[in-house]
Amino acid sequence: MLEPPELPEETLMEREHTDTLHDLSLVLDFARGLMIVGDARSGETGDLADYQQSSVTDQISQFSRNWGAAERLLLYMKAAEVVGSVLHLARERVNEGRLSPTAAVKKVVRCLNEEFRRCVAVCRSLSVDLAPFLAGKQRLMSGTGVGGSVTAEYIAYSHALDLVRSAALDEMFRGDCGVRERYHLAARLLEGLALILPTAHDAQLLHQYKQHVEQHLSAMEHP
Repeated sequence: MLEPPELPEETLMEREHTDTLHDLSLVLDFARGLMIVGDARSGETGDLADYQQSSVTDQISQFSRNWGAAERLLLYMKAAEVVGSVLHLARERVNEGRLSPTAAVKKVVRCLNEEFRRCVAVCRSLSVDLAPFLAGKQRLMSGTGVGGSVTAEYIAYSHALDLVRSAALDEMFRGDCGVRERYHLAARLLEGLALILPTAHDAQLLHQYKQHVEQHLSAMEHP
């Protein structure tokens, strides 16, 4: 006698449970994407305290390294913020009985906790290293700067656009070798940004852009 296949736990859960699990996974991917961007923006900075040269060229190089590290700090702070927020949401819904502590939920929550601890550790380290640099540049961390402040959302959006542009150029002139990872990361960033932006109009535009990227990826994989 044939036995019916065992269904995953999530198949039997209410819609609210599966939607929340999807959001938890989405935020986890988004936070990891922000950290990837942060590491890319800062580059190989090494120990910031080691760069204390006096020439104009070295001072410019030092400023560039510090600025990249400051962007990394902003992105890791945003990652910690969104992860902390979704962990709080998960706890609330478990306590209310709206999210069941299934194996899948426990796994993604465990990963979120690990990434949150990583973000906090990196933020603390960067805050110490960048203290002298940030002391004179408060506009970077506030909303009172001329023309608006630099935000993690803006950095992530700009990076997503750069990823798509560079991938498209490489695809055009060099073939599709190595470009899919950039398209995937761009889509991940755009989807995460659409989730956290305050206006529905902006979120819809980002969602549409993400869909275009995903459609192009699908066409690449199924020509």
